[in-house]
Amino acid sequence: MLVTHLRYFSISYPMFADGYMLLKGIYGAGTATNASLPLAGTAASIFGSTGEWDQTTGTLKLTVATGQTLTHDVVRSISFTLINPPDNSSPANSTYGRLVYIDAFDHHGNERATNHNLNSSAAGYVMDITP
Repeated sequence: MLVTHLRYFSISYPMFADGYMLLKGIYGAGTATNASLPLAGTAASIFGSTGEWDQTTGTLKLTVATGQTLTHDVVRSISFTLINPPDNSSPANSTYGRLVYIDAFDHHGNERATNHNLNSSAAGYVMDITP
């Protein structure tokens, strides 16, 4: 079964080309690792319309594309589709495919935000990343 994850977010500082966000904790998804997982939503083009999905770590890396800037104080959306995890496939005490937290890094690789718990609803979550 395919599941589309939709998330809303806002950042409080601009992210320039090569800055990236890690959407983490999506354990057990049946989608194989994919360096070009298609993205949709209002922020998709800023990330080059693809993200780097790592099935082993349950992480989706969204990198700001060359020539793009993710501006601050604007609510944007991002969505991506994964194969739903089979029952009992995730690590103990995991969230079985729900997005747990996001880390954000600037274009120099400096961590700007971490461990923003996203106990989100099905409609998504508005997140403010602060430095």
